[in-house]
Amino acid sequence: MDSSDFELDNPVWHALSGPHASLGTATPLAAIYNPAVSRFAGLLEPSAEAFAQLASLVEPEEIIALDTAWHVSPSPHWQVVNVENLEQFVCEQPIASAIAGADRVVALSTADVEQMLDLAARTQPGPFSAETIRCGYYAGVWGNAELVAMAGERLTLNHAVEISGVCTAASHRGQGLAGTLVQLLAARAQGVGKLPFLHVRTANVSAIRLYEMLGFRHRRTMQLTILKRTSRV
Repeated sequence: MDSSDFELDNPVWHALSGPHASLGTATPLAAIYNPAVSRFAGLLEPSAEAFAQLASLVEPEEIIALDTAWHVSPSPHWQVVNVENLEQFVCEQPIASAIAGADRVVALSTADVEQMLDLAARTQPGPFSAETIRCGYYAGVWGNAELVAMAGERLTLNHAVEISGVCTAASHRGQGLAGTLVQLLAARAQGVGKLPFLHVRTANVSAIRLYEMLGFRHRRTMQLTILKRTSRV
C-alpha cells in the first residue's frame, strides 16, 4: 500500500490532520471541520476512545458524517442516522492538455457563494455549505449571468485531492460541462503531483459511466455514515 492508498482509506482524517488542519478542530484521535465549512469528521482509528473524543468536539443533537473504508460501530455517544455506500474513483492516467469547453470555465470566489449555494440546492451534488469554498479551488460555467455548472476541490490530502460538488443546472445538461470541469480539476491536481479522486453514490450509474469515460477507475467501496451526537457524556 502506497501513501495515497493509506490516505484514501480514511480521507477526512488525513485532510484534517494535514493540509486542512486550519479548517477544523482536532484531538489526538478525532477531528472535525468547522460547521460552516463541512460536517465531515474523521477518526485516526475506529475505537471507542476516538468516538468519545469526537463527541467532545460537537454539541448534543449535532449531526456529522464519516467517510471510511471500515464499518462504523460508534460508542454510546452517538446514534446512527444513516449508512450508505459510496464508490471511490481515482484518476491515475494523465489528463490530455486540450480539454473541450475549457474556454467557458472560470474560477469561482467568495463573491459567487450565493449562486453556488443556489445551484447546489437545486441539483443536490452532496453537502455544500457557505464556507465550503475555503476547502480549495472551485470553478464554474456561467450562462446569462447565472451559474449553470460547477465543481471544486473538497478534501485535500498530502498526496491526493478530492473533486466534489460536481453539478449542472437542468437547463444546461447534455453539453459536457461536468466532464470539462472534472477534467480540468483532475489536470490541476496532477499538475501539483497529487492524485485526483472522487466519490459517487453507487446508484448514480450515469455519473459512474462519465467518470470511467474520463479515465477514472474504481478504487474501492467506502462507507458514508451519518451520526447524531446523543446527550450522553
